[in-house]
Amino acid sequence: MIPLPSVSRIAHAGLALWCLLTGLAYLPPFGAIPSTLGVVERLTGGTYFGTAWILAATALFAGQWFYKPRQVGLALAMSLTLLLAGGYAVAWQIEDQARAWVSVKNYVMIAAAILIVATYGERRMPGAAK
Repeated sequence: MIPLPSVSRIAHAGLALWCLLTGLAYLPPFGAIPSTLGVVERLTGGTYFGTAWILAATALFAGQWFYKPRQVGLALAMSLTLLLAGGYAVAWQIEDQARAWVSVKNYVMIAAAILIVATYGERRMPGAAK
């Protein structure tokens, strides 16, 4: 059986990798913010959005050993995920993108998973309160 601290480390490393890949997907030359997320592009100014995802990944990676970067990374990952959910909610309700509700649902569930990873790891990761 895998020790519990290892499970938290794996979950945080997986989240860091997901944040890194998401950031790259929103930065040239790999990709850009889709037109569906026009409100997100207007709020973040384009490349700042992808850069923020990479910053979250970096903080989560450092958070494998240190408390404060982990908290920053988790907060940033949660905020950016909810920003995506909000962007798709605007596209669904205001911009008449009929299937955007699927992305809203998915990003809200990802945000819930981030919350679970954060609370579970908070008791087991380095620097956690004993």
